[in-house]
Amino acid sequence: MKEKKRNIVRTIWLMVLSLVASASLTYAWHISVYNFAQTHNVPGELTPEISLAHYNYTTSSWQNSTTAEPLSIYLGKMTNIAQLPANSNTYLKIRINETSDAQTKYNVIVNNIETVISNIDGVHAVTSVDYFAAENAQNVFDFYVYTSTSDNLNPLTVFANLQTMTPFKITTLPHALLSNSATLDTWIYILLKPDIAKVQNIIRLVPIQLSPYNMVFRMSLNGEVKTLDENA
Repeated sequence: MKEKKRNIVRTIWLMVLSLVASASLTYAWHISVYNFAQTHNVPGELTPEISLAHYNYTTSSWQNSTTAEPLSIYLGKMTNIAQLPANSNTYLKIRINETSDAQTKYNVIVNNIETVISNIDGVHAVTSVDYFAAENAQNVFDFYVYTSTSDNLNPLTVFANLQTMTPFKITTLPHALLSNSATLDTWIYILLKPDIAKVQNIIRLVPIQLSPYNMVFRMSLNGEVKTLDENA
């Protein structure tokens, strides 16, 4: 009898805190990642678990995400609308473990990316702000993906020569990060690189009276494990 796939749902929060104090436009970025409070399993006999870490610029090392609360990373202050702050790239590494005896492979699928604008008064519905909008392109993140069986590669080295790598933007959902499922001993290294032009497009759409405001990108990831016959 064929095993059924098991899905692990995780949410990554990428928060950009934009401080617009005047017409001079001063921005501070704040990235918040990994809200792991929810796990949804499709019925089956597989027992997958996800391992996920982000790169900490301060310690120059990987920091495992083991808490159910969002992890906040301050990325500096943007004082020029034409320039991103230093260390604005986000590096992640993901692997899915499977403890059953089944032969399996896995993939990581982006189920949703949502842009949310909020300030001290709460969340504000800015109808023109939409990560997947056809006009005023707002799909901020360029995705770079690298796979390896090593669990401790330096992402600054892995992604040092981006001109030799092929990025992609997520324009439709769901979107698998890998074109082919990976074996369980494979780590997926991910660079989320913000596109300044797309950030500017969003900033122009947010009414100035909402300032200061938070620009939050909520990204839902689905770790999918399948038996080999399902991958065939």
